[in-house]
Amino acid sequence: MKFWLSVLFALSWTDASVWISLPWIQDLTRLTGEPAAWIIVSLVAFLPGFVVAFPSLSLLLDRQPPFRVPDPVTPLTIIVAARNEQDGLREAIRCIGGNDYASEVTVILADNGSDDATARFANVAAIESDVDLLVVRQPVPGKSNALNSALTHVTTPYLITVDADTLLHRKAPRHLISRLESAPADTVAVAGAVLVRNSRINLPTRMQEWTGCSGCPASCCSPSSATRPWSRSGRWPCFRSPW
Repeated sequence: MKFWLSVLFALSWTDASVWISLPWIQDLTRLTGEPAAWIIVSLVAFLPGFVVAFPSLSLLLDRQPPFRVPDPVTPLTIIVAARNEQDGLREAIRCIGGNDYASEVTVILADNGSDDATARFANVAAIESDVDLLVVRQPVPGKSNALNSALTHVTTPYLITVDADTLLHRKAPRHLISRLESAPADTVAVAGAVLVRNSRINLPTRMQEWTGCSGCPASCCSPSSATRPWSRSGRWPCFRSPW
């Protein structure tokens, strides 16, 4: 229902935009001809308006139900994809080690052909943070290759994938698994929000934070209105393991 309400709202918004822009199209027709005028205005106004209106209402209507399982105890695996990340990986593993998840957490480093000391730094950080770490090396370039190699070593019911420069909040694993275990049985993935640590440094980092706090959640809520919560690349998704 929420999905179709959002579609109806976006179509109504576009219809109103067409009605309001008719004088503009008529003026533009004298210069470019009618087909070109409609194409130009559609690309400048109609299409962007629909694209913004649909996820905006989806985000406003989205209300995730409360957790039915607030403190899950199901074993979990976190896969960290890395290539030449020796400088930032230590803090990423430290954050994973500081989580408040109540059950076993296994960390797999998917080392994608690093030619620096990424694996050694990861092992040192794992010892310092009391993290159960397994290093899986995949020399073939490509993040997907590294993740696929790591997936063959997953033995837990749930897994989370993160990048080496992602610093997980201490509550993140618990909240992700709580959401997944509280969702309908056919839900296979959920995702967390992304915040920018240095968001106040300059304009690009401010824009990145705005994208993470507004645009990305909206794009995730739109499909969940039609089916179930979903995931997208770059948002440290959590999956039900196929094994």
